[in-house]
Amino acid sequence: MSSHLLRAAALDVWVAARERAIEELSAEALSLERSGAISKAAHLRFAAEHLSIHMSRERAEAQALRSASTDQPFERISLQ
Repeated sequence: MSSHLLRAAALDVWVAARERAIEELSAEALSLERSGAISKAAHLRFAAEHLSIHMSRERAEAQALRSASTDQPFERISLQ
């Protein structure tokens, strides 16, 4: 496996972990809002947003790495 594909696979693992963390933070924020802890909920939502930004970048990087590893230049063949 190429180094590009290995890095893409590692980024996929990070993306999945961030998705789970975002879900947990959002659920906890909702619970805090319902109990009246609006400030704490806002901090959790901010953290979830921050993770979401990183997740989007990592997902795009993984896709670019996969694309780069499949874009093999063609060899020129001389027909002479």
